[in-house]
Amino acid sequence: MKKSAKITPLEKAESLAEEKENRSNKIILLSVICILIMELCERLTYYSITANLVLFAKNKLKYDNSISSYIVQIFSGMSYVLPIIGGYISDSISGKFNALYG
Repeated sequence: MKKSAKITPLEKAESLAEEKENRSNKIILLSVICILIMELCERLTYYSITANLVLFAKNKLKYDNSISSYIVQIFSGMSYVLPIIGGYISDSISGKFNALYG
């Protein structure tokens, strides 16, 4: 007659802890992948807009090359500066991190 292998409570707890750790690692990996895809799409959109903005200003709005280039530079500069200003305003009005955490 074979003896059935009994699982001790300690072994059971260890296996449950390993399963929980594996699940949390999968969730973290999924979150990282989602963030990376979102960043990729954001940058693709930004550079697509800046590349086409020169052509739009030149062909549709009938501006010179210098004015078209100036418009793109203003757009790029505002894209970098406005998030800093918006973050400062939102933190000063609603308190530190309250804009994110409620």
